Amino acid sequence: MLATTDCCRSMAAAHATLMHPPPPPAAIAKHSATRSSSWKILGFLLAIAFLVSCFFSSQLGYFHGMAAQANAGDPLDQAGQQKRIRKVSGEHVAAQYGDRNSTSSSKAAHGYAAAFDVGRIAKRCDYSSGKWVYDPSWEPPYNESCADIFKGWNCIKNRKCHARSHLQWRWQPTECDLPKLDALAFLTRFRNKSIGFVGDSLNRNMYVSLVCTLKSVARGFKKLRQFGADRGVNFVHYNLTVAYHRTNLLAQYARWKAKTPGPLEDLGYDDGYRVDVDVPDNKWIQAPRVHDVLILNTGHWWAAPDKFDPVSSPMLFFEDGKPILPPKSPEEGLDLVLKHMLHFVDAKMQSTAGIKFLRTQSPRHFEGGDWKDGGQCHRMEPLFVGEVDRFFNGQGFNGEVRNINKHLIQAVKGTSFHLLDITPMSELRADAHPSISAGKLHEDCMHWCLPGVTDFWNDMFFALFLDLDNYSTA
Repeated sequence: MLATTDCCRSMAAAHATLMHPPPPPAAIAKHSATRSSSWKILGFLLAIAFLVSCFFSSQLGYFHGMAAQANAGDPLDQAGQQKRIRKVSGEHVAAQYGDRNSTSSSKAAHGYAAAFDVGRIAKRCDYSSGKWVYDPSWEPPYNESCADIFKGWNCIKNRKCHARSHLQWRWQPTECDLPKLDALAFLTRFRNKSIGFVGDSLNRNMYVSLVCTLKSVARGFKKLRQFGADRGVNFVHYNLTVAYHRTNLLAQYARWKAKTPGPLEDLGYDDGYRVDVDVPDNKWIQAPRVHDVLILNTGHWWAAPDKFDPVSSPMLFFEDGKPILPPKSPEEGLDLVLKHMLHFVDAKMQSTAGIKFLRTQSPRHFEGGDWKDGGQCHRMEPLFVGEVDRFFNGQGFNGEVRNINKHLIQAVKGTSFHLLDITPMSELRADAHPSISAGKLHEDCMHWCLPGVTDFWNDMFFALFLDLDNYSTA
């Protein structure tokens, strides 16, 4: 693992090279010797200044976080931000970002405005539209000592160079405030209830965030793995269970190989994956019966050609036990799975007052290549809104996020599901992934550091739940 200063240096250098490649030798030759010398001296001084500031801010931030009076924040990092922060209406706002860090305009341009025209929350605040505000006094709801944090996501323990400073940004909706999740209020409100997260590892990211938040105040808890859950925790004094069910596609799927003559074999298929669009994965098939609140997600695996290669191992969709002919594309198969799975939950949910959310896509932020091709995520601060489209315009390494969301938004219409739209706030946080600190052979630019961005997903989840709860009792 790289030391903190090496991490800062390598990330900054790699990102600078990626965004501003060096000029060709012919161009350099055109400069006079005097000007070349001056630039070299200036570059050397700037490099030294950057390394010194990076070293002291990261080291000071680390030891401040371990100290008892960490509530005061990191004074060195705060001082370093003074030149680009201004006081506006009693709030510290990043002047460098301003409205360029706001999602309101980009959401309308990419179809997100339709997300909250669904169900009973249409008249509530749109927590997904807003901007990231620099706030050095902001503190995460738990710390790096939470044992539930997957090792690769614990960016503070892994000494990612800006693991603490990246937590000094909070989400500010345009039309309202997003309350920080009150763990005691949450435990009390969900006494004798059960909450289930169903989906891929990004939903585990969110599950861990909630569990760590609640453990920070709960007196007693025990591990619980029931009804197919991959993991779970029961908060004993409140009899609240929070569980995570791992499933990639929501639907049941398995490897398929041609054996005897049949309709797919006649079309030339000899290998692939059978996806039963109307059969839930066994790992969560009991979830609607045992949970009072469900948060579902799917999407990343639908755009994974390394797993479901359209030529060598395509998705082959089945319904009522028979292959769907003519064969469907992955996008058509996703629509069928969403239709059947949401209907399944509506029909099987134990409580008539149960709340069901479908979470939108969590964005990836690979630059310079995809995950297996040397892709990187070395940003040190949130993106400008103008930079977001370059990541998510439907092309390149990260473009699937908005394509998948179109299907998710359409799927909830006419159902009792509510959309948990975490995409706009997350698209801006290219700085909040584990990156090289995850300790993998490739950089992790998909999952999120914990504490981190997924804490705000849970803030939004609880705020929307309370809005719905107040609406139903009004």
